[in-house]
Amino acid sequence: MPFVTRAREFLNNPNISSPRLNEMLETVSFLLQQTTPINTDRIVQHLTSRGYSLSPTQWQQEVLDPLRDSGIFIGSSYRGIFIPRNEVEAQEACVFYVRRIKAERRHLNIFADLIRGVGWNPGDLEIDE
Repeated sequence: MPFVTRAREFLNNPNISSPRLNEMLETVSFLLQQTTPINTDRIVQHLTSRGYSLSPTQWQQEVLDPLRDSGIFIGSSYRGIFIPRNEVEAQEACVFYVRRIKAERRHLNIFADLIRGVGWNPGDLEIDE
């Protein structure tokens, strides 16, 4: 359960400098308490009940993304948001991401074709970090 261990370590020693650090800590703590995936609205409702003010989009951009970028893996699937607790849940998140990335690649190709169709240059379409 490396994901759970990493999340617990974060709670004990947060290594992120962010104006949303308290929301990050509350999110990780809340997700560790859950036994099944939950939707973003429920997470935001929980944060709101604790006195934090942010929208689901703000939560995704200002809390979830920085947590993932720092190595706190919070998985997504069609069932919701969760911290993987076993191999099956980790695989579920992987399958979800691969499907989403493939779909976005198809969307990018369609977009590039439309740009080329009017004689414009879509620029570099290579996706790298």
